[in-house]
Amino acid sequence: MLVIASVFRVVPYPVAVGAVVVALGVLDRRALRTVDWGLLLTFACFFVFAGNLARIPAVEGFFSFWMGESALLVAAGASQIISNVPAAVLLSHFADGYQALLVGVNIGGAGTLVASLASLITFNEYRLVRRGFPSRPALARVTPGAYLARFTAYNAAFLVVLLLVCAPFV
Repeated sequence: MLVIASVFRVVPYPVAVGAVVVALGVLDRRALRTVDWGLLLTFACFFVFAGNLARIPAVEGFFSFWMGESALLVAAGASQIISNVPAAVLLSHFADGYQALLVGVNIGGAGTLVASLASLITFNEYRLVRRGFPSRPALARVTPGAYLARFTAYNAAFLVVLLLVCAPFV
């Protein structure tokens, strides 16, 4: 409830983060030890990058123009590079209406590995499982490169289908 209160700015976020860390330290130390700090730092960097990118005049001009032309395609495209949630944060500064932006970043979660932070988590789990079970033939046959190629091909096809189906309605 404290974290939700911080989302609605009722409680300052440093207080909520501190309370969660203290609670985990007391109630579940293992959870703190098993956090993938690198992945967490990656998420934080995506948001810092997106927030700062909006302040660059050339970027502001670019997105102001293109969001007016096709917010759906810009949102889906930006999601392929900086992930869909940070893209929503970045592009919200330039959106006149939010329907095309929200549909675009949701659709944009398909495509590249970074299009959705959930995909990065999935790939990280695949690597951990593969490393932990090298004797399992099914995992040994699928190299990280093959996994990425298959993942990208399926997701890119899904992205195209979603764009074709949803574009007429936005």
